[in-house]
Amino acid sequence: MKTIIFSLLFLHVCSLGALTFEEFDQLEPQQQIRVLGNPPDSFKIGADPESLLRLYTRGLASGSPEVQRAAAQMSGLLVARLQTEDHSLIPEFKEEYTQEFQHNLLVVMESDDPYARMGVSQALAYSSQPNKAIEDLLFEAVTAEASDEVKISTLAAMAAAGYDSVEISDRALEIFKSTQDSTAQRETRKLLGFLKDEHLLPELIMIAKGDNPSLAKNALLAIAGYGESGEAIKPHLLEIIYNSGSNPEVINLANVTLDSIEVGKKPTPHIRAITTRSLWPVDLPNQNEELIVSQESYEVTAPEPVIDEPAKVVVAEPVEEDVEQSSNWWLWLIGAVVVVGAVFALRSNK
Repeated sequence: MKTIIFSLLFLHVCSLGALTFEEFDQLEPQQQIRVLGNPPDSFKIGADPESLLRLYTRGLASGSPEVQRAAAQMSGLLVARLQTEDHSLIPEFKEEYTQEFQHNLLVVMESDDPYARMGVSQALAYSSQPNKAIEDLLFEAVTAEASDEVKISTLAAMAAAGYDSVEISDRALEIFKSTQDSTAQRETRKLLGFLKDEHLLPELIMIAKGDNPSLAKNALLAIAGYGESGEAIKPHLLEIIYNSGSNPEVINLANVTLDSIEVGKKPTPHIRAITTRSLWPVDLPNQNEELIVSQESYEVTAPEPVIDEPAKVVVAEPVEEDVEQSSNWWLWLIGAVVVVGAVFALRSNK
């Protein structure tokens, strides 16, 4: 019965094109994920970016790992979108909301879900102009990260956001040489081609001449991204091309790479640079205990009845358990109203 009521409530509020935070809290995890992926009108970025930020903050604090993942992924997209929007359309976010958002991102950075950690890293990288505190945090995250795919995604986000430390390319090359993950190897190759760090060229050409055809092909594709900047390695490419012992696919890619250098035509970029600005003050506390308390305060949040201003979105304060029990009548009342309304509509149609 409870599931039916939640479903009816979900359909009701979505049909109105509006949703309050309290109503979002009452949805089942799968319904919350749907809202996060396709927010109703009241949370559209063009209408109220701050409400959208607060919605994702709410999702990051969810007790459901699946909801946290969706909120983290959408947070990364939101921040990137804010950086590319017309600055006149972006409001001055209230500091209390941006602090809460950043703190909850750090909580989810400890998630067991690699795609949640990936979304968080992107959101942090894109949230500001290159910033030492964020840079140090993300490098620490890459060092501690177990997934090569998440490592390279974090480094790629940093590069796209304007971080230009040579440590990004050095770490990317180490991942490229050591990873056993074909996806991570492919994404690292794209990053190396985007970075065009000339001090890596000698090592990349050595890999291209090596005995591992898969690694050699990806190294050549990375070099192709350098365009005319790879002029100095043309003799090495010719050596691969005219070496009868070379793998045919490697020879073919060496020809393609040589053409790219001679013509100065680089492959279509897979990573796009974003001109970043500081969307809000960077607030990255070091006390994990503080972050955990912040998350727990969300987990015991219960909705308050809407009074006087039903259109205003208000974050509910944490309440004691006995108050939460007594507030169940409100949900039953909404469910009853929706059901009675549906029955009345059916009878009217007949």
